[in-house]
Amino acid sequence: MTNQKTYHGTREEIRVSENEYIRSIQGLILNEEAEEATVNYMNYGGYKLLFSFRALFIGMKSVYLASIVDVSINSGSLFIFEGKWDSKSFILAAHKTLVMIYPNALFKHKRGILLDFGTIAYGVLVQFNGLNIEECLSGGDLVQLPVLEFENLTDYEWIEDVMEQENED
Repeated sequence: MTNQKTYHGTREEIRVSENEYIRSIQGLILNEEAEEATVNYMNYGGYKLLFSFRALFIGMKSVYLASIVDVSINSGSLFIFEGKWDSKSFILAAHKTLVMIYPNALFKHKRGILLDFGTIAYGVLVQFNGLNIEECLSGGDLVQLPVLEFENLTDYEWIEDVMEQENED
């Protein structure tokens, strides 16, 4: 990531911050993909989370806006990433929000929530970027293989490793 901004607040404050940022963009939005989902975590203590993920291409750079808000307590965060995508920064930012709003949540519950958020981000990123194709020679034939650079967002073991690294720091 070249630049990351984080805003904490209520659902409405996060929406206002997101809209203000989009209005402040100097240039035309050439491509946009987005997804929003509300998920109930009855087995995790009744959490009800609103996930939002947007990817924008503006001229020479990409911008990613991600938010996670607990609908019940009306608290969460908005993350704005400008430049090259970095999955680890995304998971770390989301994890910090979960620790802030659920200080007593179990590790496995936070990991499950991050996996769901990562899966939403993965879907948007694949649509936004398309599948990158890597060409290689196999037995003299040219073979095209998809490069799944965002796949770690759907890997609970990788997410767990990132969470544990953050806890060590």
